[in-house]
Amino acid sequence: VIFDNNSHESTGNQPTNSKIIHIEKIASSSNYKVFTVNNKKDLENILKKIKSKKEPVLLKIKISVMQDNGKTTIRKEKISYI
Repeated sequence: VIFDNNSHESTGNQPTNSKIIHIEKIASSSNYKVFTVNNKKDLENILKKIKSKKEPVLLKIKISVMQDNGKTTIRKEKISYI
């Protein structure tokens, strides 16, 4: 399973290479059955199909960039150390 938001959120939302490097093509050439999901309804339908697959499966789920990437907003001067 790949969750793809085209971004490295933990380092400030820099773009990834997922628009250039198509992991789906690599997986397909390695005999994986590839599914790409863009919404919840697609995910539900594809999960039903995957259950019956005998071959390896790659599931690429397109997600959006989080607005709050979890980084602290506390300035380093305000952090006390133990």
